[in-house]
Amino acid sequence: KLELEVKKSSAQADTKGIMIYKVDAESDGIFLEKARFNIYIWNEEQNDYIIVHHPDNGSADFMTDVNGMIVIDGSTVDLDQFAYNTAYYIVEVESPEGYFLGPEPYYFYIAHENATAYRPSMPSNFTGHALTSGDIIYRDNVSELTEITVEKYWRDYNGNAITVFADQIPSVTLELWQTLE
Repeated sequence: KLELEVKKSSAQADTKGIMIYKVDAESDGIFLEKARFNIYIWNEEQNDYIIVHHPDNGSADFMTDVNGMIVIDGSTVDLDQFAYNTAYYIVEVESPEGYFLGPEPYYFYIAHENATAYRPSMPSNFTGHALTSGDIIYRDNVSELTEITVEKYWRDYNGNAITVFADQIPSVTLELWQTLE
């Protein structure tokens, strides 16, 4: 009979990518599923960004799961399109139902200290975010539904407040205007 006693143990996660979380703009605790993103990677040979494809199905669409999350790492991105110290950007191409399309593209790179093994590859004017493995990008969406509370005060012709009961006024019509800039 062999008996072993464990005196010490440890664990370490080797995270090689980042996570994108899609959240409600008013509450980052509300995670949004079914937001579709395209991911682009800098290609020095073409001197431009090229679209990234999912290794399982070859699609350029990456969709948030029920937790509002997309993982970008070697398992979700073709290995030849996943690189440290290389410029990327993400752009939302379809918003979740009931939300407006998300804000402008988000530029970033996943930094690695070994610049010899992972040679930097970015456009000369790159101003994106430096992320490290395991970092999280939160992208928010504004709901298409806006709650507006209207409180109506009745006044007579002299401007004095008067009381009006619901059975005296069958309905009130309001016009809501939005200024577009």
